[in-house]
Amino acid sequence: MPVSCDADGGWVDYAGACYLFPSEMTSAFEAESRCQERGGHLASIHSDQENLFVGRNGEGAPRWIGLQRVDGVWGWSDGSPVDYQNWNENFIFNDTYAIMWIDQWVNDDCSVGRPYICRLHDQVGACPQGWESLSSDCFLLVDAPAAFGTAMEGCRAANPAANLLTFESRDDTNDIVAFVVNSLSGRPVTEYWIGYLRNPSTMAWRWIDGNANQDERWFPGYPEEDASKNCAHLILSSWDDFPPGYTFPFVCKKELAGA
Repeated sequence: MPVSCDADGGWVDYAGACYLFPSEMTSAFEAESRCQERGGHLASIHSDQENLFVGRNGEGAPRWIGLQRVDGVWGWSDGSPVDYQNWNENFIFNDTYAIMWIDQWVNDDCSVGRPYICRLHDQVGACPQGWESLSSDCFLLVDAPAAFGTAMEGCRAANPAANLLTFESRDDTNDIVAFVVNSLSGRPVTEYWIGYLRNPSTMAWRWIDGNANQDERWFPGYPEEDASKNCAHLILSSWDDFPPGYTFPFVCKKELAGA
């Protein structure tokens, strides 16, 4: 089960995480400390959808979020990857903590008192509701057909930490494919997008999460050299390539909370 949000305590649920919007004014450092006392951190944000949710619930007030600059590099206080940013282009100064103003970000003097946003992540060792677990990952099979880019957005909308399915090693491929094929048993659809892309300039394939796994499982005769077919999808246990505008169901993957 996902973490249970304490609605009576003011926590709001979104995509398997809980958010709190305290109104008391405090520094960025104190805000982070208070979020940790509640079991979370200042909020990290990983998609347009999550950003819109947080902005709307922040009531338009500039609030501290968990983005901080250390030795010139921006990072989230909860340690999650900086895989999404939404800076207001008119407000990039030399300060070290970020605030959200409506639905865009600016950086500000950390000592200034502001309200803030806390975020609790999924319960340790649990997948979000509706997801299935295997080893240290969670998987979501989405039967609604979508274009490749829409499928990636769909994974992020389902959970900000998720992306299309990737395989990180030969063993990983074997285990996950067997798991997915078993999960597909009884479903009418047998082809799903996975997170494998080809650079149309170099014709080199890569995983969208950047892993270096070279264990490919192409269906006989694939991948085709057609430069428009730059996205891979799973046919039971083999792969095929198709243009990104084609629509297929898709498989999402995220790391198990606390893994």
